[in-house]
Amino acid sequence: MQSARRRLDQNASTLYGLHLQLAPTLSYHDWQKIDTITENTAESLKQQLVEKQTAKFQRIDNTKQYKLDPSRMVVNLISLTGSHQHP
Repeated sequence: MQSARRRLDQNASTLYGLHLQLAPTLSYHDWQKIDTITENTAESLKQQLVEKQTAKFQRIDNTKQYKLDPSRMVVNLISLTGSHQHP
């Protein structure tokens, strides 16, 4: 997690430097195009990740057969005793 944060911070710093270099030369319309492309790319990547994760969970759910092992079951008897108070 720390390495990912560090890389994100490094990318942000690099992009900020690039932004400062390009700011004087790009027009307002150029920035609008860049923003649109960036937003569309991010949305597309997000959708791809959601689809990939959804497919993973569906495969996991479909491949596992859940069987209960009675020797490993725990039965909650609190509701049967009539007393819900802690000692």
